[in-house]
Amino acid sequence: MLGLRLTYNLGDDSLDIESSPDECGLLGGHFWIGRGSGHVTYLAGAPDRCPRCNTADHQIVRFGAATRDSRLYVSDGHPATPTAGLVYLCRKCKAEWMQFQAVLGYDLHTHSSEDVCSDACFSKNGGRSAQRLSTTVFFRDSKKGVWVNKAIDGMPSVNACAQRIALRSFKFLFGRWDYCYAPIMSVDHLIEGVLANDRLRSFGVPLPMVPHYSVIFEAFESAYTAPRGRLEEPHSGDNSIGPHCVGFVGCDDEGSLLDFWNNWGTSWGVRGHGSVSADYVRRFFQEGWVTWFARYGPHPFKRTAMLESSDPRIVRREWTIENSRFLQPLRGCRPGNSWSLEAFVTTSPSDGGEMQVLQIRNGIGQRMGWAFMCASEEGRVSQIRELFVMPAFRKQGIGSYLEGIASHEASEVGFEEIHIILNNCDTVLGPIRKTARDFATKRGYSWRWRQIPELGADGFAIKRLGRSSSEGEPDP
Repeated sequence: MLGLRLTYNLGDDSLDIESSPDECGLLGGHFWIGRGSGHVTYLAGAPDRCPRCNTADHQIVRFGAATRDSRLYVSDGHPATPTAGLVYLCRKCKAEWMQFQAVLGYDLHTHSSEDVCSDACFSKNGGRSAQRLSTTVFFRDSKKGVWVNKAIDGMPSVNACAQRIALRSFKFLFGRWDYCYAPIMSVDHLIEGVLANDRLRSFGVPLPMVPHYSVIFEAFESAYTAPRGRLEEPHSGDNSIGPHCVGFVGCDDEGSLLDFWNNWGTSWGVRGHGSVSADYVRRFFQEGWVTWFARYGPHPFKRTAMLESSDPRIVRREWTIENSRFLQPLRGCRPGNSWSLEAFVTTSPSDGGEMQVLQIRNGIGQRMGWAFMCASEEGRVSQIRELFVMPAFRKQGIGSYLEGIASHEASEVGFEEIHIILNNCDTVLGPIRKTARDFATKRGYSWRWRQIPELGADGFAIKRLGRSSSEGEPDP
């Protein structure tokens, strides 16, 4: 079997991996193409079989692949640039590979990076619309979502992803609905949210506009055969099957029994649904998340009318009114980029507090990066609880833009400090994750290593604010 060598060049850090195509999973995002000068090369000559599907029935094609500022250049024959990778695939696998790169956000160009786009380039004549359409077609197979998560995870040798990674990829792929996410502070917050959902559904609020609560808890072998899907406390000899994620859809009036949707098929429980006691969730709780579409629902301008009214018609009307957004072109972009800043305010179902969302979009509407800002309970500190840029768009100054705008906004409001929360999934040691810590240091933050369980964080970075804070500019 043909081997691969994957090389990443990330400033002072590098990662070099050798493995077989089957071990790498040849459709795995940066398993194929690294960022910046990263490349893929085969260690042997041209194969007589496709390295991915292992069939010789299709014609093997050779093509070069290189990335530059979120653009992926695919050229037939030998690559024109020394930093490009040389890839051998059959025509069918090449089409699937290109589709996957489009899903990750790369702008596909069917020529060398040294050539100028012409009408024959895939980015012209409706090609970008085809790239966006490929996202919908790709996710008709739900298993492919795992490939996307691993492609942005940064840990190719680990057989799992943090839940936050899946939420990030979902926001990028389906961001047109202003998708937001936040960790659940406690099981009590979970119960309050599920009870509120029951009330909203009884008022006639459409289900897609209602927040969704998912929880990861430890499950046991007895769950496989639980009568009517009712999970009980583990008995002696009941072995653990590890963490399991379910989506909560309702509960009783007291909040002592929670109903959930399971992913074990409709033959399990009651048509795929089960129930569990709140005490069980408290005992075996590991992490929980709430997701919502911020285009609708609670907003600071609508909160008073919604809270003071008990009329279902008023609550339903206020909830379904589209919330306001701010959209402004960004100055100082690199030539050829048409970025815009999208900002809006929403109310987090996690703790009921206000959350400001900053997003940077490119010319075809993709959310390249985003930041979630909240005020601390003391009221003098602004927290950036999420700051993320999709791998395909890194090294272009997007993170600096978001942090600079967030600092400017916090300074104008009167906050004394701004904190960047370092989430659990971003604290894994390694050359790829080290960039998050180096980024904050470069932007003038000092680190404090202290766990914040309610936010799912292992530390935070602090920067004092002054009235002179201004918007960030892209890195040169």
